[in-house]
Amino acid sequence: MHIPSIKRLHVLSLFAAITVASSASAALVAPYANAAAFQAALQPGSYLESFDGLTQGLLNQSLDFSSGAYSYTIGSEELMWSGVGNTGSRFLGNGFIDTTITVAFTGGNPTAIGADFFASDAYDVYLVGNVTLTLNDGTTHSFDSTETGGRFIGFITDSAHPITSLIIDDVTDAAWVNLDNLVVGRAVTNAVTNAVPEPSTYGLFGAVALLGLAAWRRQVARR
Repeated sequence: MHIPSIKRLHVLSLFAAITVASSASAALVAPYANAAAFQAALQPGSYLESFDGLTQGLLNQSLDFSSGAYSYTIGSEELMWSGVGNTGSRFLGNGFIDTTITVAFTGGNPTAIGADFFASDAYDVYLVGNVTLTLNDGTTHSFDSTETGGRFIGFITDSAHPITSLIIDDVTDAAWVNLDNLVVGRAVTNAVTNAVPEPSTYGLFGAVALLGLAAWRRQVARR
């Protein structure tokens, strides 16, 4: 039986109340490609989610996470997937190759978000691929995933423009997208204006307002 794939536009309606929120004025955004520099720009009390508590395999279409002041939902157009990468670390990804992942915040008004992002194949092996990240204000950043592991990318915004959502996509639909070690928090005062962005992280600012199981879950949509 063929299970029809729900296309990307559905994720916008799924999280519409959150993802369409934007300000009339443009947000200031500082991108980071260095995890240590990103962490140094955060106030105490940030929330690190390692996804180690998830059970490997297919998961619900959306999952809720919270700690301290911060809460968010991570969802996709179809089922999510918890896998174990080359290094043995648990991660969270989309269960179907032609879908996106959306992180939608429900509390805490964070001004900082960062994680290890990567593309993978049906067996959770890291792949060379192109991953695109899009913030709710339209800021986008694309980078090439590698076969050696996740790549850290972080964003910090000014306090007047908290982050409400992040969309993760492989625009070529040639790989599954995944994230690990997701950090959310609030930036220290003047973190954006004082930041020197990593050369590789300049985005387009304000452009728009268990092997068998792994193979089965990523092929079931084709039956």
